[in-house]
This record gives sequence, C-alpha cells and structure tokens, in this order.
Amino acid sequence: MGLAATTLVGCGSPRPPVDIYAFAGRCYVLKDETTGRFVARDGLGYTASAPRSGATPFHMQATALGRYLFFGTGGHMPQVGLLGTVSSTTTPGMPADWKVATRNGRLSFTNVSNGRAMTVTSAGRLGQSVVLEPRWSLIIATGCTAFPEIQVNATGTPFKGASPTAPVRGFLDAHTHVSSFRFLGGKFHCGRPWSPYGVTVALQDCPDHEPNGAAAVAENLLATGAPVGTHSTDGWPTFAGWPCPESLTHEGTYWKWIERAWRGGLRIMVNDLVENRALCEIYPLTPTDHDCNEMNSVRQQARDMFALQDYIDAQYRGPNKGFFRIVRTPAEARRVINEGKLAVVLGVEISEVLDCGAEATPRCATSNRSTPSSTNCTRSACARCSPSTSSTTPSAAPPSTTAPPVCWSTPATSTPPASGGTPNRAHRGPRPTTPR
Repeated sequence: MGLAATTLVGCGSPRPPVDIYAFAGRCYVLKDETTGRFVARDGLGYTASAPRSGATPFHMQATALGRYLFFGTGGHMPQVGLLGTVSSTTTPGMPADWKVATRNGRLSFTNVSNGRAMTVTSAGRLGQSVVLEPRWSLIIATGCTAFPEIQVNATGTPFKGASPTAPVRGFLDAHTHVSSFRFLGGKFHCGRPWSPYGVTVALQDCPDHEPNGAAAVAENLLATGAPVGTHSTDGWPTFAGWPCPESLTHEGTYWKWIERAWRGGLRIMVNDLVENRALCEIYPLTPTDHDCNEMNSVRQQARDMFALQDYIDAQYRGPNKGFFRIVRTPAEARRVINEGKLAVVLGVEISEVLDCGAEATPRCATSNRSTPSSTNCTRSACARCSPSTSSTTPSAAPPSTTAPPVCWSTPATSTPPASGGTPNRAHRGPRPTTPR
C-alpha cells in the first residue's frame, strides 16, 4: 500500500522545468504531446500528424532571448499565414518568429508578428489560435539544415583571471561605432552588426548602392575622394565588395567579427553612440519623418546595444552567458574581463550633449544638467562623452567638473580618445584577428 501511494505521488508530481534558452543552435523535432504525433512539412504547409520517422528536423535559431525560427530542411520555416493557417517560407522575419513559454514541462509558441499561438487544427495541421496552448515538446534529433552564419575560425580558450580583481591582459579598441547603423536616419550606413534574422539580412548593401555602386555618392567620395565610382555591392556571402578598410559606409563590426577579435585578445571595446543633427537634416536620403534630435538617436542606439547583448546571450543559450557585456565602471570591466568576456563601454559622441545646443536649447544652461535627458543617459549606461564640434555646438562648452556624473563619469578605459573625425571612421574598428 505504501508503495502504491508513493507511485501515485510520483505520477502526479510536476514535470521538471524546461530551460527555454537551451534550444538555441540545436536540432529538434516538434511533438504534439496531446496526440503523440509530430510536425512535418508537406506540400500544403505543415501537418501535425506525422510519425516520429517522418518528422521534420528543425534547427532552432534564436532571434532573441526565448524566441526562435524553426529552421527546417532546405531553409523552410513555419510562419503565420492567412485565415489562421501556418504556411512555409524561406524568408526569415517576424511572421516566422516564435516566442516560447513553458508550463508544467510543456511548451507553447506565440508568433511575434500577430500574437497568436501555434495550435493543431481539426484537420491535424498546424494553425493559429487566440488561446495559448502548452501542448508541445521538442525532442532532440539529427539531420538539421545549418542556419547560414559567418564562421569564427578561431580556436582556444579566452583569457580568464584568477579572481574578479586580478590583473588583466589583452588589447582595447578605444573608438568604435558599432551602433552607427542608425546614423543619419539609418540611410547612410549599409548593413548592421546583427539582425534577429541572421547574416543574410544583416549584411546587405544599401538599396541606393545598387546595382554597381554608381549612385553611392557618399561612399565613393569618402573611399576615393571623387563622387563618381563603382563598387561591388556583395556583402554576404562573397564579400567581394565589402567590408574593406577604405569603405566608411559599409558594416565592419558584425557581431561574429567582434567575437573573433575577442577570441584574439580584444578585452575592452568603447562604442560611441554617434549622431549629427546638422548633417542629418541636410542628408538627402534621411527620411522626411525622421527625428534628427541627437539625444533621441543616442537613446535608441543604447537600446540597440542592449538588444545586441541579448541577441548574443541568446546564441550562447541564456541571459548573461554571452561574451558581450556592457559595463558601467572600471571595477565592472575588470570583473567581466576576468570572467573571460569582452567589456563594452558605451560613450556618446555628439555635438548637442543633453540637448544643449539644439534649436530648442541654444545654450548649455545649468538647468539642463538634471533634465530627463541626463537621467536617460545614466540609465542607458553611458560611461563617457566625446563632444564633437559642429555648427550647432554651443559656445559655452558642457562642464567637465561641475556636472553630475551622467555621461561624464570615469570611463573603464584610461584616457578618452580625441573626438572629431568622420562619424563612421570606426567601421574600420575591431577587424577579425587570429589568436596567437
């Protein structure tokens, strides 16, 4: 009797918790625990009535923490379709992006684009529902199609210190603009350091550069000194045209290249959030409805950097597990480096710091130093400022000793680099290096 009672308690106990981040980069088949059947792609989309032997293997490609593409055979992915259907696509994007949740050991999937849950229709096919159904499980499998990605091609274990306060070694990149894909409304820069939907989306040339770069006046002028010229528009996968040292408008700090530099010894990277209102307002490709306010751009770029940190965490299967760590103090930077990771310092390189010098605030008054702008800057983890000079810079320079510790706090590096230069110069930033 005692044995029976113990058995009953065991059967009724909750299932062990599921780590929703651990699926990233691994191969699974999708099982409907309600019916015991599996999901497989067919000519109409996806059936949820297949046997285990006929199930489609999915590479679970993380798009953010707890979000995935079901990257199937031949690059086909389930996406939300019309009239509550789930169809197949080879184009990564929000309709194919699913947020995972867990309850009592089972999984549910909610689509990012419309908030509807994955379900099984009365016909035994994948469909959409307004009701969240924890009916799924992911079973480890083989035979997945690899998701396209740049390879690091580096071996070895990054340096770790003996303690959080131990001496550190490596090199630093004191001036980068990883987040400058937002510069001038996002129309000056081609490509971006990451995309939730992978390298095929992130490393595309600007539409106005097609088909041969002849219309890329800014790129031609900065690269060659003449507005007339051509270049190959191929980024991924051939890289026939870019990145290259001469190009200042193409992406040069893709996250996999940053990872390779970190594995090669990069330990501190200073990323300056950069904007210029005067250039933004006259640049012909800036969207007419774009807000050229420099501080607003800085705030957005700070959010982008934290999103990049989360994205890298997702690839490393959990919060705080990635190599890319945004730091606020020298002590925090030292601890991160001793953990074997990359300390990323956020700075600001603009003319109108805390909106001082903007049209609405023509001079840098004392009252501006404790405005919502300064508070937001602190929350955005700004650790240093490099005010640049332009026609909008106020004649009364921002104070360096009397201002509160907002953007003027002690950086995690020693001496801030000189400001100035072209806004995109740091696209030459951390280039891939081979560990020695």
